[in-house]
Amino acid sequence: MSSSRKGSAKTTSSGKSTAKQFQKPSHCLNFDSDQMITIITSDGFSYQIDKRCAVYAKKWKSEIEEQGRTEIHVEYDSQVIEQVIQYLYYKQRYDPEPEVRPEFGIDLSSALNLMVAAYNLQC
Repeated sequence: MSSSRKGSAKTTSSGKSTAKQFQKPSHCLNFDSDQMITIITSDGFSYQIDKRCAVYAKKWKSEIEEQGRTEIHVEYDSQVIEQVIQYLYYKQRYDPEPEVRPEFGIDLSSALNLMVAAYNLQC
């Protein structure tokens, strides 16, 4: 499975991950660097996401709240985790207002992998 995303972060030649930060939706609370969690994928991408969105994945919630983690390594590639993170922001945005919730679009080519990840992350 290949991906041709532009502007994505990857592991540098020195072996360090470079971060890709999503644009936080305006409905999220104000930016607070203490509220950011780093998610590192199996293919070396890292994502900075708001803790208040990350906790919608119950597995991540336990790692954040019970174990105090600010960096979480996942067994999924960046294509799947990017969609999971988009869904978590979507869920954080529309949970308070389910009557105005639009349909969440899913890339059909990765639907099965996304369903497996969502099941395992409990989101």
